[in-house]
Parts: sequence; structure tokens; C-alpha cells
Amino acid sequence: MCLISELAEIGTSVGTLALAIATFATLKEIYLETKREKLIKELELLVSPLNSKIRRDPETGGLSVSRRLFRKGIAPTPDYDDYMDFWEPIKLNKHLGSDYLRNALNRYFDNKNNITGDGERDDNYVLAEEELLKKTVKRYSEIIGEIDRIDAVKRWQFWKRS
Repeated sequence: MCLISELAEIGTSVGTLALAIATFATLKEIYLETKREKLIKELELLVSPLNSKIRRDPETGGLSVSRRLFRKGIAPTPDYDDYMDFWEPIKLNKHLGSDYLRNALNRYFDNKNNITGDGERDDNYVLAEEELLKKTVKRYSEIIGEIDRIDAVKRWQFWKRS
């Protein structure tokens, strides 16, 4: 009888351990999926729209943008609706960004003048714009890398369901 009870205890211990491992694996999968969804939301609603407007000069490596969307003042031009359609969602979704990207956006908006016709690009505005471009490119690369790492981990999870 003693051997049977010892085997039962060992069986219970092994079963408990297996359950704990399965629970941990499930929680890890949920965590990774939640993180991936958050990154994709940030990418789609904030970082990609900004990044899509940035051009890199192949010779100098410098970054530039269209003056149609990146300008200091708001001008009553034919592209005003495009300008507002671009920036309003960025302002609405900036909370999704990393701290450094939010700070760069805030500095950019603080140095931007919303007075009609003020297109004067002073030094503070130029610096804020350059910082925003660099931080956007950096965050875009980080997000792509993080999503790739999550996808690589998920491919190797033996508990992943098809």
C-alpha cells in the first residue's frame, strides 16, 4: 500500500507540474499576442503614417519631408484638407507612441504655429522637425524588430495552436 500511495503522490506532483508549465506557456502566449497587437496598433495609427512621409537622401543620408504636410503655419491652400486629414489622427493617436516619440511630437507641435500664413521656419521649428523625423525612423525600426522577434518566438512554441 505504501508504494501505491507514493506513486500516487509522484503522479500528482508530475500532473501539477505539467499543469503549471501549461499555464505559464498559455500566459506567455497571451502576453506576446497582446504586446504584438499593441505594437501593430501603434505602427498603423501613428508611426507608419509619419514614416511614410519621410524620405532619406541616398547621398547624404539626411531625412526630409514634404513641405505640403510638414510646415510651420497653417496656410489656406488647396491642400489644407489633406494637411488636416494627416495631422488630426496623429494628434489623436500620439498616446500610443513611446515616450521619446510622444516627446518629439509634443516639441514639434509646441514649435509649430497654428496661425494662418506663418510659414517662417525658425531654428526651434527646424530642430523640432529634425528630432521628430529621427525619432519616427528609430521607432519604426524598433517596432518592426519587436514584431519580428515575437513572431519568431511564437513559431517555436510547441504549444501554439494552428
